Amino acid sequence: MNDDEVLARGAYAFDLHLVCGGRAYFTVFTMQTSDGDHGREVREPSPVDRDAFAKVLLDVRQPCLVVEDDTDIEYWIRKRGWALVSLSEARDLLPTPQWLDAHECIKDPVGTYTDVALVARRVSDGEFRRESESGY
Repeated sequence: MNDDEVLARGAYAFDLHLVCGGRAYFTVFTMQTSDGDHGREVREPSPVDRDAFAKVLLDVRQPCLVVEDDTDIEYWIRKRGWALVSLSEARDLLPTPQWLDAHECIKDPVGTYTDVALVARRVSDGEFRRESESGY
């Protein structure tokens, strides 16, 4: 697939969970871009094939919205759930372009990555693990 085809068929996949107090809490399909501090990964949203990802979501009975304009964004923010945002329009359509920035993340035991900015300081510093391992 050439670059034009990737741009035409590509999308970022977001699963919006909650909007509260002016903040959005969401999951995004990501890839590792580099190593951060303390062995953490720096991850950024990874493009997916829009049609294939939508088919997989439908196969597991997860509806998704293909976001094409501001009206779709407003609907998605109220409805929540999965949305596919085209690569070419993402920076203009997303509520805040930071959603596409790379973030330093920690990995939990089931393989989910969480932005360290959202993690309690004791967990991100490793203090919680040391206490748990010592039996406290």
